[in-house]
Amino acid sequence: MAIVRPVSDLAALYRHGRLRIGEVARGGDERAAVPACPDWTAHDLVAHLSGIAERLTSGDYPARDDAQPWIDDIRREALDLPLDVVLARWAACGEATEGLIEAGNWQLPVDLLVHEQDLRGALGGPVRREGEETPVLLELLLRLHARAIAQAGLGPLAVRDGTASWASGPGDAGCTLAAPLWEATRILAARRTADEIRSAVVAGDVEPYLELLDRHGPLPRTSLGEVP
Repeated sequence: MAIVRPVSDLAALYRHGRLRIGEVARGGDERAAVPACPDWTAHDLVAHLSGIAERLTSGDYPARDDAQPWIDDIRREALDLPLDVVLARWAACGEATEGLIEAGNWQLPVDLLVHEQDLRGALGGPVRREGEETPVLLELLLRLHARAIAQAGLGPLAVRDGTASWASGPGDAGCTLAAPLWEATRILAARRTADEIRSAVVAGDVEPYLELLDRHGPLPRTSLGEVP
């Protein structure tokens, strides 16, 4: 499924999300655990987003075959940095980061918008379910999974919310989920257990798609307790 929105819109969504995250983080306990990212605190999550932007805009890219050491190093580097410093460094490379997005790096808004909801969950909300970014994030997440779905020889994964529908690609869907948009983004971001995802299936066999989502996630083994 092609994303038809101008890339400048994605850059603006990223900028607005960055500012919201700063407000939420400053208003909560930065030491709070993040249920969606069990090894992280709220400070770690913000440092992850800030550090990725800082490194990419300085030309420091992760290895193609294994980005995890690069990601772990970002967290370690920021452990002793005050939150205000982390946020200031993120703001300092904000314009350059938006330039990367306008040049085609649409994964940056995906990471930010998913982690924004993770942070809100960690700090007790309020959760943004009706923001303008929600349908965009759904489209981007379907795009993110499209290649793996096609390579696995599966039909597109479809999402239905009332009369509106979205799919990871053209053709007959191999599995269809029915869920409100915000809940669908949490499913596709691997923030729901396998059983929670199964409960949203209205057509097709979800099991092979669960394997792909788990590989991307992994899927949580116990519910995050987020209210749909």
